[in-house]
Amino acid sequence: MRGRAAAPYSIAMIRALLLAPVLLLPVACGRSDGPDEPLYVIDQSEPAATPDPALEGCWVATLTTTVEPRTLVLDVTLSPERVRLVSPDQGGGAVVFDQVRLDGRSLSVATRLGAFRFSGRLDGADRIAGRVVQGGLTDDLDFRRASADAPPC
Repeated sequence: MRGRAAAPYSIAMIRALLLAPVLLLPVACGRSDGPDEPLYVIDQSEPAATPDPALEGCWVATLTTTVEPRTLVLDVTLSPERVRLVSPDQGGGAVVFDQVRLDGRSLSVATRLGAFRFSGRLDGADRIAGRVVQGGLTDDLDFRRASADAPPC
């Protein structure tokens, strides 16, 4: 009768290998001051200037993705300061921004961990020209003031 060959790895070693990624995940995701503290990606070191009233309103852009273009609707309210982003192509759910900075003619927003960020500047009365960062990809993104037939804010 032949004997069984010894397993090259013990059960304890296999468990350790399986648990290591889970235990290292908080370290890999960056610093946190607690469960409710966002990772700040918007510079707030200087006081913001009074937002330009022309920033307020409904803005529309098309985000180019690897899958297909996505319509984005940006709703900017100055009093109280609030910015919402909706993608009608993806069911119309609103993106919650934990970081909002309206500074003169500039607008910067970011989600809690900075997975989606946009920074732009009012260019004329009907355009916010800026850059978007999503999932590690950076691209130009220009919002145009919404027309009457645009998706609702």
